[in-house]
Amino acid sequence: MRGTGASSACMTRTQNLHNDNKNIYPDIIVIYIGINDFNAKATLGSFNGVNSIYDASSKTYIGDYNVFADAYAMMVHKIKTAYPDADIYICTLEQYNNTDIPLWNNVITKIARAFDCNIVDFYNDTAITTSNKATYTLDNLHPNKSGMDEMYKCLKTSLEKNYY
Repeated sequence: MRGTGASSACMTRTQNLHNDNKNIYPDIIVIYIGINDFNAKATLGSFNGVNSIYDASSKTYIGDYNVFADAYAMMVHKIKTAYPDADIYICTLEQYNNTDIPLWNNVITKIARAFDCNIVDFYNDTAITTSNKATYTLDNLHPNKSGMDEMYKCLKTSLEKNYY
């Protein structure tokens, strides 16, 4: 899994969310990662708390980058540490023709709660279902424009609940 999905985000993308030259840092960060890991049949793993992925005394990450739950949790920890004032929204995976997606969403939700992040429920709160994936995706996996519009509506509702 190294170099894809949560693993790649954990290692590199978390360090590039701001503009050093202008001292601009994000107010809101939205995380939607995991569908490629799921499709690639990555090892899901489980999340057993921050201590299972980070050794605070040595300030070292001890999780396994090749296990989705560890890589995802390390990514969220790095983002929370780098951007403590940002509101973080973590998105669940949308419905898919597979019964394992709820297991993945349970891990994603558990991590979001452990790090006090907002949860955007793409699985239950979008119009995207297993029966209409062809309408909302390019390849039965990645959202097309209509799929992104549906996901945007769901995210917008979550943002409005927190800010209005």
